[in-house]
Amino acid sequence: MNRPTILIVDDEAPARARMTTLISDIQDTCPCELVGEAADGQTALDILVDKQPDIVLLDVQMPGMNGIELAQ
Repeated sequence: MNRPTILIVDDEAPARARMTTLISDIQDTCPCELVGEAADGQTALDILVDKQPDIVLLDVQMPGMNGIELAQ
């Protein structure tokens, strides 16, 4: 069985770190793979094209390209 892949997108480093910790904490009950982190929309787009994650944990309020624009 393939583990779902996850990308974290948030402009705040502490928020990305917390999400990474939470993902690590659930590995026993919900195995998944973190394939990347991005601090801005453009970096997230690059990772999305390259890694094609199953799940994106996306901050809505970011400078530049916000989460809603990225999702579109």
